[in-house]
Amino acid sequence: MKNRWYIYPLLLAVLVIPWGVDAQQQDEDDGGFLTRTIEDALSGAGREVNIVGFAGALSSEASFERMTIADDQGIWLTLEDVRLNWSRLALLRGNLEVDRLSAASLDLPRLPDAEETTELPSAEATEFALPDLPVSIDIALFEVARISLGEPIIGVAAELSVTAAARLDDAGAVVDLSAERLDGPEGMFLIKGGFARDTSEITVQLELDEAPEGLAVRMMKLPGQPSMDLTVAGAGLLDDFTADITLATDGEERVAGQVTLAALPGETEGAPPDRRIRAALGGDITPLVAPQSRDFFGSDIGLNVDVLRSADGALDISDFRLIAKSAQLAGAVRLNSDLWPTFVDVDGRIGGVDGQAVSLPGPDVNTSVKSVDLSVDFDVADGDAFLGDFTIAGLERDDLRFAGAKLVLDGALRGDPGGLGSFEGDLGFIAQGLALADANAGDALGQEVRGTANIRYVEDEPIEITGLELAGDDYRLAGDAVIDGLGGGFPTDLNLSVQADEIGRFSGVAGRRLAGAARLDVAGRVTPLSSMFDVTIKGTTTDLKVDVPQADAVLEGVTALTLQARRDVTGTFVEDLELANTALNLTGDVQLRSNNSAANILARLNDIARVLPQYEGAVNVDARASQDASGWTVDLLANAPYDSTLSVQGRATGPQADLAFDLSVPEIRPLAPSVQGPLNASGRLWQSGEGYSVDVDADGPYRSVVSVAGLATGPAASLDFEASLPDISVFVPRISGPFAIDGTARRSGPDWDIDTMAQGPSGTEATIAGLVREDGVLDLSVVGALPLGLSEPFLAPRSLQGQAQFDLAVNGPAALQSVSGRITTNDASFTAPNLRAALNNIVTGVNLADGRAQLDVTGDVVGGGQVVAGGVVNLATLVADLNIGLRSVVLTDPRIFSTTVDGDIAVVGGLTGGARIDGVIDVGETLISVPSSGLTSIGEIPDIVHIGSPVAVTQTRTRAGVIPQPEATAGRGAGSVYGLGIVVNAPRRIFVRGRGIDAELGGSLEISGNTGRVISAGQFDLVRGRLDILGKRFDLDEGSIQFQGDLVPYIRFVTTSDTETGTASIVLEGPVDRPEVTFRSTPEGPQDEVLAQLLFGRSLSEISAFQAVQLANAVAVLAGRSGAGLIGNLRTGFRLDDFDVTTTDEGEAAVRAGKYITDDIYTDVVTGGGETELSINLDISESLTARGTLENDGNTGIGLFFERDY
Repeated sequence: MKNRWYIYPLLLAVLVIPWGVDAQQQDEDDGGFLTRTIEDALSGAGREVNIVGFAGALSSEASFERMTIADDQGIWLTLEDVRLNWSRLALLRGNLEVDRLSAASLDLPRLPDAEETTELPSAEATEFALPDLPVSIDIALFEVARISLGEPIIGVAAELSVTAAARLDDAGAVVDLSAERLDGPEGMFLIKGGFARDTSEITVQLELDEAPEGLAVRMMKLPGQPSMDLTVAGAGLLDDFTADITLATDGEERVAGQVTLAALPGETEGAPPDRRIRAALGGDITPLVAPQSRDFFGSDIGLNVDVLRSADGALDISDFRLIAKSAQLAGAVRLNSDLWPTFVDVDGRIGGVDGQAVSLPGPDVNTSVKSVDLSVDFDVADGDAFLGDFTIAGLERDDLRFAGAKLVLDGALRGDPGGLGSFEGDLGFIAQGLALADANAGDALGQEVRGTANIRYVEDEPIEITGLELAGDDYRLAGDAVIDGLGGGFPTDLNLSVQADEIGRFSGVAGRRLAGAARLDVAGRVTPLSSMFDVTIKGTTTDLKVDVPQADAVLEGVTALTLQARRDVTGTFVEDLELANTALNLTGDVQLRSNNSAANILARLNDIARVLPQYEGAVNVDARASQDASGWTVDLLANAPYDSTLSVQGRATGPQADLAFDLSVPEIRPLAPSVQGPLNASGRLWQSGEGYSVDVDADGPYRSVVSVAGLATGPAASLDFEASLPDISVFVPRISGPFAIDGTARRSGPDWDIDTMAQGPSGTEATIAGLVREDGVLDLSVVGALPLGLSEPFLAPRSLQGQAQFDLAVNGPAALQSVSGRITTNDASFTAPNLRAALNNIVTGVNLADGRAQLDVTGDVVGGGQVVAGGVVNLATLVADLNIGLRSVVLTDPRIFSTTVDGDIAVVGGLTGGARIDGVIDVGETLISVPSSGLTSIGEIPDIVHIGSPVAVTQTRTRAGVIPQPEATAGRGAGSVYGLGIVVNAPRRIFVRGRGIDAELGGSLEISGNTGRVISAGQFDLVRGRLDILGKRFDLDEGSIQFQGDLVPYIRFVTTSDTETGTASIVLEGPVDRPEVTFRSTPEGPQDEVLAQLLFGRSLSEISAFQAVQLANAVAVLAGRSGAGLIGNLRTGFRLDDFDVTTTDEGEAAVRAGKYITDDIYTDVVTGGGETELSINLDISESLTARGTLENDGNTGIGLFFERDY
């Protein structure tokens, strides 16, 4: 603040200094040489004065256009249009007579930087006296039309005008100053004063009168910003002076009182007088304080002070009293001529009525206490005992609360005038019931903190603190300190110890889980004002945990730290550094100077398994660094497990930074178990004019090669990179062939422009180009082709062939949601030999957008028909909504069946599990063959064991499904499960033929459950059919086809006939590729007897040898050990649905032929014995059939038949 007062002396000096300059030089350059001379004279450290337009140095009217004063932060004062009208001749007589000193404007946006000083204020007071100047000063008029004050000065910007007059000469001094506010609320400030040297008469008049929201109330932050009137008026001799003080706001008096000065005769005649100062002020200041503080002061506050200053400098404050509603402070203090206490009796208290808490005054923090008590007692007449007691109860703040705190200082105070004063005592402190708003800090501090210390001080000697201890629940700081004086920057000799038995209490403050115990000892010297130190630090931790698993493993057990640290004018030094435990040992030293620093570090980790459990072995690091004017140079060598090494050498900082590194791993398999082989990498990192450049080459396992080179930083950054692998099968076992990637990455403003080409096995290729933006957003195109044959190792024995083309874009963050574009295939093919299915001409279109894939797929079925599929798949969740259409798809198994199907199937839900497969399949004309058993004349062919089978043959047999594959291991799980809801409709035209069976069936199935447990409900039932054996035809009474969990139908056919002994039945039942035949009768009999009765109507013992042969042939046909037979071959040759040779009721031969004309019309012709019959069946519905007949003799018939299966 004191810097402000040299503004006006500077102003005068600007206009007076030219008188000391040679007149000839003035004539040469009135605005050049003189201006520089004045600027140099007025400028100083932290102050720069600049003058523009100086003129009239030798005339009675001097002026300059502009003057600025600046500090390190810039200009803080500007004066414009300054004029001085003065008497030059009077100056020669020793008088400075100014008629007028004026300025058009003074701009003061802020106060200058305060001058830093380490000087303490003088302990001695001085007598009042006017300054003794070599000249008298008489300024008749000083005025500034406009003074602009910045907001930083008084809290609000303001503009004032100032008028003043002043005189200082041998007769005394007179000042008369008035200021008036030009902007905002009205305000007036007046100072008048005078002092007569001969009579010592003083006059003082100070007045302040401002409207509401004025400058004074803003600076004082008075509530409501009322109007203010302040007067201080007094007149009288210096030895008998009284000043009256009155302060009023909003027209009401708030504070009033008097201050008096009086002189008392000295102890001896002619001795200087003693002087007494008395002050008495009081009133109601509640309107002047914040509402929350008014109860503290109350409506009547009083301050009384009575001070006697002896001629020898001793002070006697015989009475001081501060009385408010909730606070009282009173007492007396006497200091001898050395200002050393001889008597102290001070008592104070803060407390509410009846022990209630009281709010303490303060603008920012809400603070309340139940009570505060202060007591200080000392009387040299009673000895040297000194006792101070300070107690607080029930303190509460927004950020702190404690039940009670007590500080006691108990000791001895000694001091005689002219001698050395001293104090020695014990300090004790305790705070209980602590609670902090910051819960983490509260946990660290605890609920109780205690402290003790012994303090010894002798004048002009250092302060000694011994037995220092500050302790909480399980932590403690203890030690000694010796603090020297200000002259040396408060050098302090320390011997401290900090111990924490459980550092987990500091977890919240550290922001991580901590555990363990720690101790730190510090001994040496610290000089706070110069920031110098020379200390020895020793510490240990026990089972330290810092919530970093790797560090916790290394710090397990006891860890010891020792070092010596020193900072002086030559630099900062850390010597004898050692950090050691059973896992780690680190030693070194560091020297930090402006241009000649150095560091040497040796570290050994005994076993890397402590940090990375999957590896083992020691790690040794030897690092050396040195620094000069051009930067730091490093030389690092690290030896790691498995004979791995890393070296780094070169200049690490500065404009010529150039680092080289070399990495060698003889065998990478211990580091990456799935990879085998050596890894060697080397390169450089150096700084050029445009940024940092890199050149790195690496040779890896399997003859892989990687290189990166170019400018890595700066606006022109550009990197070229290459990578190649001769055979990708080492990483993707089922795919072989080379892989290579070649590309560039270049800076484009804040973004990176990428252009990359990748090539893989079997013609795989992709081009990736576009921008990678600074915020991670991508703007890339991905175009290429992928041979579908690469999937064959994963699909075997199935095969997918063809080429997939993709043209994709990635716009946005690296997520599936940002991918758009199209994937297509043309003329692809799919073969599933184990399913006897194949697709050709597969055309696929997949449109990607918004994280969804829109599919459109068509394919021609080998053998006839088409499969179409379409729908949407969410790429993030793999939830699908797909429709699959079967269009006249021919399905065939040459051994068992051939059919044509149409249908629509929907797949809705998660493809990873949980989706449902629902739909309807309509089955067209279907032929199911009951095959022969395959027995040869020598019986079944046994399993063939292939010895020394070539690889190509084995692959072919595997793909064909001939070699059984092992079941998936339990570790892979049961796979995804999908719900099923499929209806299979086949009302007619399912023909079953073979082993004498010729039958037609129809019906429907419902397939439900899930793919892990298929449930089939319903079956195909007999429409019509017969069983032919040895020329005998048996009409089928029962027939059905079911599915029991696989694609092989389960058939059951039964025919029953009357025999001479009862009834006999033939039952053919089982999987269609291996059904079993049984013969049953009522009453029950042997199966061969039942068959003889059926075929010949007689007992087995009654048939002839030829009939026995026929009987054996019949059994062979039913058991599947004969071909389709003559009738079957004729039916196939004539392309009929039914053909049979039978007998009429008269026993004559007859031929039957049947054919479906359409799906609903069946015609049947029977001829024999000279008669012919034609019948036509029309299926009107599933239960209603119309049937008509026409015979060769002209007879006709028609009928409606209602049939229902139960």
